[in-house]
Amino acid sequence: MLSLYATFFSIQAVSAILSPYLQIMLYNHGYTPATIGILLGLYECAGILGPFIIADWSDRTGKPRLIMLVCTLCMIGAFIPLTLISQLPVLLPALCLVAFFWKALPPIQDAMAMKALEGNTWKYTKIRATGTLGYVCFSLFFQFVPVLDTTDNHSLMVWLIIGGVILAISQLFIKKDTRLVRKAIKPGILRFHRTADQSPLFDRVLIIGTVIIALNKFSLSSISNFFSLYVTESLGRGDMVGLLNAIAAGSEIFCMLLAGALMARGVKPTTLMAFSSVGMVLRLGCYILFPSLTGAIVGQLFHSVVYGFLHPAAVLFVTRHMQPENRATGMALYTSLGNGLPTVLGAALGGVLLESIGYAGMFCVYILFALASLALYAVFRRSLD
Repeated sequence: MLSLYATFFSIQAVSAILSPYLQIMLYNHGYTPATIGILLGLYECAGILGPFIIADWSDRTGKPRLIMLVCTLCMIGAFIPLTLISQLPVLLPALCLVAFFWKALPPIQDAMAMKALEGNTWKYTKIRATGTLGYVCFSLFFQFVPVLDTTDNHSLMVWLIIGGVILAISQLFIKKDTRLVRKAIKPGILRFHRTADQSPLFDRVLIIGTVIIALNKFSLSSISNFFSLYVTESLGRGDMVGLLNAIAAGSEIFCMLLAGALMARGVKPTTLMAFSSVGMVLRLGCYILFPSLTGAIVGQLFHSVVYGFLHPAAVLFVTRHMQPENRATGMALYTSLGNGLPTVLGAALGGVLLESIGYAGMFCVYILFALASLALYAVFRRSLD
């Protein structure tokens, strides 16, 4: 069990750099916001494909530990050209390789944890909250200890590699894989339409729930793709990016634990998704109405409800609607179609909106997607569990 806590904690060593500073890394290469939006969209496209292929590999072989380690090592290798070479023929493949392997890690990790915990939501949220704590610790470390120069991609490369090595070491302590023995399932690749007994792999409720998640994530993509640039360009406080991201991540810990406790007492995951949509509207509203460091801080605090409720609710929702032998594939559905695809489209749209109507206008447009998520929940509320 301690190995799971260590892996969830250490994966944030990479996330604390890659997630907030990837857009800055591309900016350091000399690309414009519109081009960065396109590149981030391509990054997310690769991130959609990776989880499906690798999660299916994990489900078929029953070797998530080995597969996670391979993905981590491949990702570390791709960090070098991504950070050092600005020419597109090299940068683009490196960017896609990082996304392909990096985005595959969380669904396999979540599926492995839910299997080990036998679907216990409260125990899962405690482990996942440990991951968030790791993000906060690493973010604060980079904010207050002058070891990371975000204007220098060489510095970013060194710390990305260090984070990747920490993650790989933590994975070595996970219990060794036991090969699955399932006579009913034949070897194959991308078995996305039917289960072993030929029933539909994705039912109607799962599809509706995934769309609700996707609309919320589309709204959130305006922040995940452009918040660091917003703080750097609009507020002129690039030095605060790490701290602001730490504030957001830290605020989600309480709500993540609260979500686990509420769902353990019978609260529906989709109800928490609806609260997340409301929080998203309020969060973007803060950036629009109060374009200052104070407004940014308050907006980041709404991340507590936005992600703190949404992620554990989505994980439990997918777990309930996927057969155990296809759980990693189900998590890949959430990661790729519920998260990756909206981020792809959101990055592309956001770059265009940013150059045409500015940050406030862009945030206004993205509020509409959070409202659409809330409206879809209201329409199908009675049929969702």
